Amino acid sequence: MDDVEQIEDALSTIFNAWLASSRSVSTRIGPDVGYHGMVLLIWLTHRDGSRLTDIADHFGVGKGTMSRQLSALEERGHVVREPCPNDARSVLFSVSQATTAAIAEAHKQDSAWRRAALSQWDPEDLAEFGRVLTKFADLERQRASAV
Repeated sequence: MDDVEQIEDALSTIFNAWLASSRSVSTRIGPDVGYHGMVLLIWLTHRDGSRLTDIADHFGVGKGTMSRQLSALEERGHVVREPCPNDARSVLFSVSQATTAAIAEAHKQDSAWRRAALSQWDPEDLAEFGRVLTKFADLERQRASAV
């Protein structure tokens, strides 16, 4: 296995572990949220409110598909809709306070686990890992923005 294959193998392992962790978190948030619902909720937590069209465009799905997903999350109390202050015809979707708190708690637990695991590393190795991982992430961001 060459260096690039070793990196790809490690990334695959990390992504699969994160996927499993995301499924576990989504179950803690609500057993019927699912992976895609969780991705949507996390994305929404980083915004002050988003219009249906903007959400659908971001995820590359139709407005009808996104409307059904948001309605299901709203019925379960995970999403709230509010009138858009700039456009009376539009509404803004955001994550409910309870779900925001649950996501923050799950993130806090994951972060605590990661900090504890990485605290066993040599500080120089940890700093180097952070530097190299950031460099790789920058390459991936460049690739994503070029698509």
